[in-house]
Amino acid sequence: GRVKHIKKYVMTFDGNWELKFYEWCLHKNIKVEDNIKFFEYTYNDNDHLYNPDFYLPDYDLYIEVKGYFDDKDIAKWNCFTEKLSVIKKDKINLIMKDKLSIEDIISDTY
Repeated sequence: GRVKHIKKYVMTFDGNWELKFYEWCLHKNIKVEDNIKFFEYTYNDNDHLYNPDFYLPDYDLYIEVKGYFDDKDIAKWNCFTEKLSVIKKDKINLIMKDKLSIEDIISDTY
């Protein structure tokens, strides 16, 4: 609902921010994969499945690109047992200025 789906690179991105992050990875020669794994989490005493947006295999790091988030998203991230970095507006702005490094992402994980 909230974002326009974009088809590029034989993939479908949920909005411009996901596409910008993916292209940033390509530009920085960072191996990036469309994540296909699902993870269980609990919210309001109910079990759900969570599928982060990307996976960076060389860093064993999952990526969630998120503009808008709510309590349910925070519950997902807090229950996540793997390394996860959430790319919010501040990091997208750094990407657009070519001022984001992989170290910035690695140092800001759940």
